[in-house]
Amino acid sequence: MRLELFAYDNGFRVDKLGKLYNINGREYSTCKRNGKERFYIRRNKKTYSILVSRLQAFQKFGDDLYKYRLVRHLNN
Repeated sequence: MRLELFAYDNGFRVDKLGKLYNINGREYSTCKRNGKERFYIRRNKKTYSILVSRLQAFQKFGDDLYKYRLVRHLNN
């Protein structure tokens, strides 16, 4: 299972401003690593790092996200 799909199925959502929310609707903490916002989620006793931008792209494009190697980011 793809990590973005796993996070989405577990209630994580990103709004249009890029803020991450958990299943309860509360803002979820993120950290910046190498200039990219990410969050951590546990699955089968292992911790995974997921980029917030990838989850946001998954919300917009669904499984089409996995057809391509990268997602183009547009600023402003």
